[in-house]
Amino acid sequence: MTLKLQSFKRKMFHSLEQGEGSQWFFADKQKENGVVLLLHGLNQRPSSWNDLISELTASGLHVYRLSFKGHRGLPIADMQDANAEIWLKEFIEGYNQIATRFPILPRYLIAYSLGGLVAEVGQLEAGKSFFDRQFLLAPALRIRYYTRLVLPLTKIFPLLPSNMAATHYVANKKGTAASAYQALFHLEKRLRSFHDPHVLNIPTRIIIRPHDELVSYRGTVRWVAQKSLDKWKVLPFLTKSLKPSGNRIHHLIIDQKAVGVQDWQWMTRMISGFLKGKRQHKLLH
Repeated sequence: MTLKLQSFKRKMFHSLEQGEGSQWFFADKQKENGVVLLLHGLNQRPSSWNDLISELTASGLHVYRLSFKGHRGLPIADMQDANAEIWLKEFIEGYNQIATRFPILPRYLIAYSLGGLVAEVGQLEAGKSFFDRQFLLAPALRIRYYTRLVLPLTKIFPLLPSNMAATHYVANKKGTAASAYQALFHLEKRLRSFHDPHVLNIPTRIIIRPHDELVSYRGTVRWVAQKSLDKWKVLPFLTKSLKPSGNRIHHLIIDQKAVGVQDWQWMTRMISGFLKGKRQHKLLH
């Protein structure tokens, strides 16, 4: 490979990473209320967080948007090289970013799907909680049993179709790497191995649609109760518009387009109010 070609490839990869790599987004210093570590889901394009990031920074929260390996705008080989250990290491590095840059401000976690699973396993294995409060969006803590049917396929096919229909949300349009699915289920197994997750018992809210195709709402509620996580609360969406339908991906709750204007306004008020410690009942109106 010529030096010119190597230089071109380095520039191309650098350019790709600019939009989808880990990035800081800052609130106005005059009204800063805290700092958020924001974690995405499996094969979710990190830039699809833009709606939420705008809401968070407007409410005085600095945001560090972490991009896991395989989701940074690089070719699919980057995801094929990913594994659970790499994602856990990146989570710790992301936490260190917010703790070092803003050592005095309250530290919060907002995580979706895979991101929620990585964060909880990471804290359990560290033996301590990292955050003052957590807000988890459809976290993959209790995955529906039939999703495990994908595991035998990961031993046959290197890539599998993504569960996100709209390309706007997808980090890799070619599909999700088999190794990434294997890492997800490996992390879930590690979560199950902890019988006493008391270090996670910090103020935490979870939002899941009852009809989520991938994460079990009832299973999550049972897990929280069984583990005596009395500072956690699992919430469904409030509107009746979330009944099963053929053209809606119920697991997808990351922006206004996915959930609709009314539910987006409700959800962002819930997130902002909870992280700032406002009383819950005021946010339901």
